[in-house]
Amino acid sequence: MFIQTISNLQYFQKGFLPITQDPETIQWVKAYLFSQSYSREELAKRLFNELKCILTKCSSQNADVFVQHLSGYKRIGLTKSQLAEYYKMNEHYVHLLMISVVHQIIEQISECRSEFPVLQQFIQDVHMTVPLTASTVKTYEWLQKGKSLKEVARIRRLKESTIEDHIAELALFLPNFTIDDYVKVEDQKEIMNAFEALNTNQLKEIKKRVSDHLTYFQIRLVLAKCVTN
Repeated sequence: MFIQTISNLQYFQKGFLPITQDPETIQWVKAYLFSQSYSREELAKRLFNELKCILTKCSSQNADVFVQHLSGYKRIGLTKSQLAEYYKMNEHYVHLLMISVVHQIIEQISECRSEFPVLQQFIQDVHMTVPLTASTVKTYEWLQKGKSLKEVARIRRLKESTIEDHIAELALFLPNFTIDDYVKVEDQKEIMNAFEALNTNQLKEIKKRVSDHLTYFQIRLVLAKCVTN
């Protein structure tokens, strides 16, 4: 939202359609802009340099996916489904990559706040050792109470695919989170063998190589736990 706003302001465009209607987010962006001593041009330049510094430490593909998802002046960011089609990936894997980049950004800023004076203000309220999305935290709380994936989806009134995304995020960022309840150990080995043999993270190709009973969700979990970490 902030990147979209500062991009449009560079071209004196105030009448753009924001990518979110969340009032808290919109108010934060407004407050942040009014609190800055930098000119809009200087703020945009500093933001660009800080993001460039961080993204160069990510894989080129992950950085590209993140940037192409952003919106700006006369630019509508690609949706996750569009990115998945473009990169020939599963849409849920694109979601994981996006979350991974965000976490890398937070981690780098947290370690060197003085190097990122603009971006560090975005995470001043982040206190979690491993930052998870708020919705994923709620899902995790129910899982810790012994609820199944289907039960959590019913309780939270969310699609099962959304809960699967949350579980994949937990596998990606929580070292002690086990995926054994979702993928048998022998199946994990089969998926890893296919991944290593094919040398690709394209779920569709790996799915062709493994047993028919294995699902895309299970493949994503294994890649998140054993590969992306």
